Amino acid sequence: DLNRVKDHFKQFQGGRVILTKDEDSGVAFICLDHPEKKNSFSGKMMVELNEIISELADWKKGKGLILHSKGNVFCSGVFLDMAKNFLNDPEQAYRMSFLMQDSCRRFLSLPFISVALVQGKVRVFVG
Repeated sequence: DLNRVKDHFKQFQGGRVILTKDEDSGVAFICLDHPEKKNSFSGKMMVELNEIISELADWKKGKGLILHSKGNVFCSGVFLDMAKNFLNDPEQAYRMSFLMQDSCRRFLSLPFISVALVQGKVRVFVG
């Protein structure tokens, strides 16, 4: 049950995800705000992102979305202090995967153009 998973992850505090919508232009901004941890996702942030995507899915004036972050690192993944609790617990790992998969699937289904504004150093690996 997605709501139980969200209730569980809300307890893992740190950072925030901020939604700003410009009703005139139809452009929304999602900001990952956890710069002291290189904008890594806490459980609370995962829940906030999921709820923001739900709000955007119902936004009738939406035309575009810009995903960005505070500081000089876009996103370093999941907050390691939280993730280490899940490495040896398959049920916890499944819950985190379930929540983020739901968010990503619905993010891709949003009915408007989405881009990411990546700031800071970028490493490109060629294989």
